[in-house]
Amino acid sequence: MNRDEIDKKIREIIASRTNDQSIFSLSGDDPLAKLGIDSLAFGWIVADVEDTFDFMMMGSDVMKLKTMNMAVDYVEKKIL
Repeated sequence: MNRDEIDKKIREIIASRTNDQSIFSLSGDDPLAKLGIDSLAFGWIVADVEDTFDFMMMGSDVMKLKTMNMAVDYVEKKIL
């Protein structure tokens, strides 16, 4: 899976858990906080990312993922 595919899949997960399509217009460097994701949705997003990419995310790492680029970088390092 390449970087663009990872990015697309993460965006699809976020959109499905938030019912908000604005994730698709968010640039890679925009803060994810712009989406206003609540803690419950965030927990589901983390679980979906773990299931989709077949790895466990560390809580301390998750809190550092502030942008889409950071999230994609993190997943890319874990699966490649």
